[in-house]
Amino acid sequence: LAAVSAEGGICWKLTTFAALEEALVLTVEAAALELGDAARVTDERVSLCTRAAAPTPSSDPTAVRGGEEAVVVRSLEEKDAAQVDAAWKYRSATSVARISRQIAGRATRGVEAPDGSLAAWVLEQEYGAIGMLETRDGFRRKGLGTLLASSLADQMQESFKNGARPVPPFAFIVRTNTASKALFSGLGFAEKQDVQ
Repeated sequence: LAAVSAEGGICWKLTTFAALEEALVLTVEAAALELGDAARVTDERVSLCTRAAAPTPSSDPTAVRGGEEAVVVRSLEEKDAAQVDAAWKYRSATSVARISRQIAGRATRGVEAPDGSLAAWVLEQEYGAIGMLETRDGFRRKGLGTLLASSLADQMQESFKNGARPVPPFAFIVRTNTASKALFSGLGFAEKQDVQ
């Protein structure tokens, strides 16, 4: 998966390796550090995030490059609120207003589909958690949720380190949501406690 940040011209490739021998894990980590890239290691896999040259502004960010689909990562905009609300499990008569407030005042990330709508998104909740992570049918199993959750968590962690955020990134996950548990575990999050 190659990703392009519309906010900084940053381009990166997220590659995940599973079931690597320990010596190879160390080699991947060392190579990433030497190149100034990031490698995140968990018990089961290594995620390597590498930077590449940003595409020229005239190029199509949804075009296929080198056999990989490039995607545009951006902050959500007011126009996205209705789409996020329509897909939200907890939608209500007032939820689109809540989502609009979150978009206006909280950290958000989204991936554009070729038609300009959102393919996937994640928002910082009003209480500070990472939440509302969603990938539309037809865009799943491409690593978009991982990419967005990681991007938002990194921004939140940076804000925490700079004193602009009182707590490090966190998320509440419904016990039965094994996909979200696996995604956040893969990003280095650890289960802290059950909340009723």
